[in-house]
Amino acid sequence: MTAPRRALAALAAAALLGPLVAGAAPAADASGTDVPVPSTAAHLVAPLASVRASTTVVKSGFDGPTQVTSAPEGRNRLYVVQQPGVVTAVAGARTWTYLNLRRFVRSGGEQGLLGLAFSPRFAKDRRLYVTYTRSDGALVLARAKAKRPKAKRVKAKTLRTLLVVPHPTYTNHNGGSLAFGPDGLLYLGTGDGGGGGNPFGAAENLRDLRGKILRVDVSRSCGKRLYCIPRPNPFRGKKKAKPQVLHRGLRNPWRISFDPSGRLWIGDVGQGAYEEIDVLPRGARGLDLGWSCREGKHVYDSSACRAGARYTDPEIELAHDGVPDAMRASSITGGYVYRGRAYAGLLGGAYVFGDWVSGNLWAYRAGALARIGSLPQVTSFGEDDAGELYAVTSGGELLRLRFSG
Repeated sequence: MTAPRRALAALAAAALLGPLVAGAAPAADASGTDVPVPSTAAHLVAPLASVRASTTVVKSGFDGPTQVTSAPEGRNRLYVVQQPGVVTAVAGARTWTYLNLRRFVRSGGEQGLLGLAFSPRFAKDRRLYVTYTRSDGALVLARAKAKRPKAKRVKAKTLRTLLVVPHPTYTNHNGGSLAFGPDGLLYLGTGDGGGGGNPFGAAENLRDLRGKILRVDVSRSCGKRLYCIPRPNPFRGKKKAKPQVLHRGLRNPWRISFDPSGRLWIGDVGQGAYEEIDVLPRGARGLDLGWSCREGKHVYDSSACRAGARYTDPEIELAHDGVPDAMRASSITGGYVYRGRAYAGLLGGAYVFGDWVSGNLWAYRAGALARIGSLPQVTSFGEDDAGELYAVTSGGELLRLRFSG
């Protein structure tokens, strides 16, 4: 639903692999000169190699869940975003409709209600932000407002449109992930407009909002906008660029998150050969992640490479084919750096993420990547108030992740 719909591959073998070493492969830079490409697969090392993940069903029966998250309202609730336009609140065994946006949302395939983020100042401003595709295919960033922080429901009539990203041709590659950064600003990941191979050149075009990480200040309004352009944004005031753009060169970022140190982690779904996880330093601006000159660390379309461009390599690259099953990925789902207490001895500082097609579930820390379990058709990960990890699947399940080792 959220990532390209390839046929569900056979699930990976349960046993962990031994150390993997991949030779560097040559690739061409923007000038056509061969340059070394870093190793495709990281090696498995202790202690991550001993970690095993399992899941417990919290609730099932959701309709195309695309995200699970929590809110800073002190009620220990989880919120499950569903593709047709409904946000469901979960508190223990109880569930209820928290926000119903069905009349605004065009749903189906990769379209629908895609993202939700609560304001870090929710206790005061009572604002929450959503992304969805509307009737003309455009990706909409909008704001809703609760009557009080602990309100049981939020009314759809409070919805206000902040930003529209045109998406007129194809229905896929919408992105839609939202996250508030340590700077209090709202970050939005957008897809390249769909089709294969970035046909519109949108990911590199600074005048196009697609294929980007956008950043806006939603704590105030500027002129007719219900948000402001942050002063540090690299293209603010530039005539040939959209001021909302922070980074470019993304294909279909499916889930972004910040770790406790402020680094931005991006799961970017690949085209035909490689999936990638990008990790951007706190405060980074104006980086180019390379699509569609590059897919992962490899040249994809040399005609799209810009002379003199400096491309940022992904932190993790996983191949579709030619690698052991435990390292195979075909439709990446970005996750979170674990910050809870229950499994801090096992996963402290580790990034947990998965793949919709292969069902592989991995943990990554300090250059070590380990397959820790299987989680088929995972559409999103999320955190509760305590930083413990959850996931939702295309099958409609809300799962809690548990770890042993």
